[in-house]
Amino acid sequence: IPESARKKPNRGEVMAVGPGVYTAKGRLIEAGVEVDDVVMYSKHPISVVEYEDCLIMRPIDILGVLNKELLDGQG
Repeated sequence: IPESARKKPNRGEVMAVGPGVYTAKGRLIEAGVEVDDVVMYSKHPISVVEYEDCLIMRPIDILGVLNKELLDGQG
C-alpha cells in the first residue's frame, strides 16, 4: 500500500451547516451533521476559505461523525 493511502483522513469540527443538497429530481437530502460535530472528511474538500481555518464541503465529502465523548477522553 502506498504511503499516501495509509495516511489518516482529515478531521475537524463542524462550524455551520446548510440545508443540504438537492437531487436532480428536486429532492432535498439533509447534510446529516450538526454544528459542533467532529467529523472525518476526504482529503479533497470542495473549497478552502482564504485567511480562515475552515473548509467548505459537500455532505458526500464527510466520511463519518466521531464520538466526541471518546475524543475528549483522549486528551
